[in-house]
Amino acid sequence: MHGDADKAADAIAEGGYEYTVRYYEEIARFFDGTELAEPGLVPNTLWRPNAPGAEPLPSHCGVGASSRRPRASR
Repeated sequence: MHGDADKAADAIAEGGYEYTVRYYEEIARFFDGTELAEPGLVPNTLWRPNAPGAEPLPSHCGVGASSRRPRASR
């Protein structure tokens, strides 16, 4: 999986653009202390897999998640 992301970053850099590769584990840390909504941190197309025109994407094309902070107990 990391090889695909590295190849994508190299291709983008060759075009003169800056690109930061973050792997799943690194992205997951952004959600520490929150409650992930289903389906969790997954490839973007798994959020709406039955949407018209949805096609599976390679893993290096992005992941997405939605979360919320737990309510503080009173």
